[in-house]
Amino acid sequence: MDSTTPSPIVTVKLTVEVPADRRGEFLHLVQEFHAGKIRVSTPVVDFQGKGYREAVRVVLADQPTFSTLRNRIVEDDGRDALESLTDAEILHGLQSQRFAEAVPIGVIDVPGTGTIEEVGVEALQRLYKVACGQSGQCRYIAHFLLGLYNGARFPFDLTELRGVDDALYDDCMRVLRMDARVTRREVHTYFEDGSRKWEDLAGDWRVLDVFKLGNAAKEFAQQVGFSGPHAKAAAEIVDMVDGGRE
Repeated sequence: MDSTTPSPIVTVKLTVEVPADRRGEFLHLVQEFHAGKIRVSTPVVDFQGKGYREAVRVVLADQPTFSTLRNRIVEDDGRDALESLTDAEILHGLQSQRFAEAVPIGVIDVPGTGTIEEVGVEALQRLYKVACGQSGQCRYIAHFLLGLYNGARFPFDLTELRGVDDALYDDCMRVLRMDARVTRREVHTYFEDGSRKWEDLAGDWRVLDVFKLGNAAKEFAQQVGFSGPHAKAAAEIVDMVDGGRE
């Protein structure tokens, strides 16, 4: 199943016994819930008696806290408190309504945006043009694309992303997300004669092909022989190359 396909909705029926004298109160509670006015879950952290800084430390130190929430907390800390609170209330209302309606993941169509694949392909096309350039950033992007093309042959050092500007970094993340979530195609197949184009990138930027290096090292070790003074080193090279491909 495609990873972007929403999970099927499972309908669960519950029977609730409510005293006759509290029926009106219960119906009102249900209406408020469907209107998104009632919190569907209580916070894991008890903020009672804690100041803002202490509460933030508690949440950030809590292991179950999702990375998305951590990032949101840190980001909001640099914003106006009223703006952040307004956004939080809107999000709470939306997600309460979504929970009440049992809406699955990934159903909204945001105006002005495309699917993961559409956004990723557009970013990929921009990155390929950059990789064919001559600047230092172009080299980093070429390495990134080759790592997605064949990571075993062209390992990519993630620290190289520190050398690209924000726009290129964002495009790399779009392509990486597409490659991770839309797994039916390899990145080079979005281009005509893509294999040749990616191999040309490796040649133009003289990117080390680990497989070719391994084959050369193995051939050299075999020529040295396994009975002379360098026999042990030769055997280790052969074992290392063969073992790295299992």
